[in-house]
Amino acid sequence: MHKNEELHKFLLDKSWQLTEDGNASLDKSKPAGVYSSQNPVVIKNLKQQNYRFHLQLCEIFIKDEKQFTQDIHEWILEIVKDEQ
Repeated sequence: MHKNEELHKFLLDKSWQLTEDGNASLDKSKPAGVYSSQNPVVIKNLKQQNYRFHLQLCEIFIKDEKQFTQDIHEWILEIVKDEQ
């Protein structure tokens, strides 16, 4: 993978805003959807997971392919196991 530390830093600096913007743009009208929850604990957890996704994805610009793939795979398994 092409290494680009400047892009990595730029995206890291914007990652929380990306999380907030993404959350604000979600369709929260479907009552059965997890994103329509009004529970502050659920909302906080979803935002944290989304934020951590952005952090993980930014690593593509500084890690070699094998390490990036391993790390994102571990993160995916962690998210899949989350029962909230």
